[in-house]
Amino acid sequence: MALVRIRLSTSDDCSALAELRYRFRAQTESATETKSVFLRRCTSWMKKRFRPGSCPWRCWVLDDGKRVLGHGYF
Repeated sequence: MALVRIRLSTSDDCSALAELRYRFRAQTESATETKSVFLRRCTSWMKKRFRPGSCPWRCWVLDDGKRVLGHGYF
Protein backbone atom coordinates (compact mmCIF):
# COMPACT_ATOMS: atom_id res chain seq x y z
CA MET A 1 0.00 0.00 0.00
CA ALA A 2 1.33 3.41 -1.00
CA LEU A 3 1.93 5.98 1.72
CA VAL A 4 -0.06 9.16 1.15
CA ARG A 5 0.15 12.49 2.89
CA ILE A 6 -1.74 15.75 3.07
CA ARG A 7 0.37 18.88 2.90
CA LEU A 8 0.26 22.54 1.97
CA SER A 9 0.95 22.96 -1.73
CA THR A 10 4.05 24.67 -3.06
CA SER A 11 4.79 26.40 -6.35
CA ASP A 12 6.24 23.09 -7.53
CA ASP A 13 2.69 21.67 -7.48
CA CYS A 14 1.13 24.26 -9.79
CA SER A 15 1.57 22.28 -13.02
CA ALA A 16 -0.01 19.17 -11.48
CA LEU A 17 -2.83 21.25 -9.99
CA ALA A 18 -3.49 22.90 -13.35
CA GLU A 19 -3.67 19.46 -14.98
CA LEU A 20 -6.20 18.29 -12.38
CA ARG A 21 -8.23 21.46 -12.91
CA TYR A 22 -8.23 20.93 -16.67
CA ARG A 23 -9.39 17.33 -16.31
CA PHE A 24 -12.19 18.41 -13.97
CA ARG A 25 -13.37 21.18 -16.31
CA ALA A 26 -13.18 18.95 -19.39
CA GLN A 27 -15.54 16.49 -17.68
CA THR A 28 -18.15 19.11 -16.84
CA GLU A 29 -18.11 21.56 -19.77
CA SER A 30 -16.84 22.13 -23.29
CA ALA A 31 -13.29 23.41 -23.59
CA THR A 32 -13.00 27.05 -24.63
CA GLU A 33 -9.24 26.89 -25.21
CA THR A 34 -6.67 24.21 -26.00
CA LYS A 35 -5.25 22.14 -23.18
CA SER A 36 -1.77 23.65 -23.58
CA VAL A 37 -3.11 27.23 -23.44
CA PHE A 38 -5.24 26.42 -20.39
CA LEU A 39 -2.34 24.72 -18.57
CA ARG A 40 0.00 27.67 -19.24
CA ARG A 41 -2.59 30.23 -18.11
CA CYS A 42 -3.73 28.28 -15.05
CA THR A 43 -0.19 27.42 -13.90
CA SER A 44 0.82 31.08 -14.13
CA TRP A 45 -2.31 32.17 -12.22
CA MET A 46 -1.64 29.64 -9.44
CA LYS A 47 2.05 30.50 -9.08
CA LYS A 48 1.16 34.15 -8.50
CA ARG A 49 -1.51 33.37 -5.90
CA PHE A 50 0.02 30.49 -3.97
CA ARG A 51 3.22 32.29 -2.98
CA PRO A 52 3.52 32.80 0.77
CA GLY A 53 1.84 36.07 1.75
CA SER A 54 0.37 36.68 -1.70
CA CYS A 55 -3.32 36.15 -0.94
CA PRO A 56 -5.65 34.40 1.50
CA TRP A 57 -6.04 31.30 -0.72
CA ARG A 58 -4.41 28.10 0.46
CA CYS A 59 -4.28 24.82 -1.36
CA TRP A 60 -3.75 21.50 0.36
CA VAL A 61 -2.72 18.49 -1.69
CA LEU A 62 -2.85 14.75 -1.22
CA ASP A 63 0.21 13.07 -2.67
CA ASP A 64 1.95 9.72 -2.71
CA GLY A 65 5.47 11.13 -2.88
CA LYS A 66 5.47 10.89 -6.68
CA ARG A 67 2.40 12.81 -7.81
CA VAL A 68 -0.50 14.92 -6.61
CA LEU A 69 -3.58 12.73 -6.19
CA GLY A 70 -6.10 15.33 -5.04
CA HIS A 71 -6.47 18.84 -3.65
CA GLY A 72 -8.64 21.25 -1.72
CA TYR A 73 -8.66 25.06 -1.82
CA PHE A 74 -9.47 27.09 1.26
